[in-house]
Amino acid sequence: MTALFDELYGPMRGFVARLSEGSGLDPSSDRDIVMGTFKAALERWDQFGTWDEERQKAWLFTVCRNQRIDELRRHRRLRTVLEQVWDADDAMEHSPEKIAVDRIALAKCAAVLRDMPPKQRDVATMEWLLQMPRTEIAEVLGISLGSIRVHLCNARKTLREEVGPYLSFPINAGKDDDPKRRGA
Repeated sequence: MTALFDELYGPMRGFVARLSEGSGLDPSSDRDIVMGTFKAALERWDQFGTWDEERQKAWLFTVCRNQRIDELRRHRRLRTVLEQVWDADDAMEHSPEKIAVDRIALAKCAAVLRDMPPKQRDVATMEWLLQMPRTEIAEVLGISLGSIRVHLCNARKTLREEVGPYLSFPINAGKDDDPKRRGA
């Protein structure tokens, strides 16, 4: 594995960097992706170690590519959310009072999110901030789509109770988050 690392670290880092040219991603993440790929290979050594060198190299480059693409998708989702927030902000009233209330409400939302149970907080963050598809959230967290709906419903309820009328953005439940429809 050491010889493979010595041979491929530079080329893999260059490969990952080329995949993200012009994306605005931090170049330091290139190193993290390459290191994470080698870590994944070590974690799967029982299988990885049985392959010939060409297959190992192909696997390492494939994993690097997939990790970079995932990172680019997350970055694009985050950028989309930020643009929506900025667009909404441009259309909003900018009085000092409104700005102060919004900042307090957002700080309270952040505090409420931090205090949520870890799984609920992860689901809410992935759905609302990262705008990940629910199927992807279920896969990453190893939970069912029904559990995701329950966590989101509870998170919305908590935010409404804790922050209430000071929320400057809607947190209305979707039809699939209605506890009555779920039979809860």
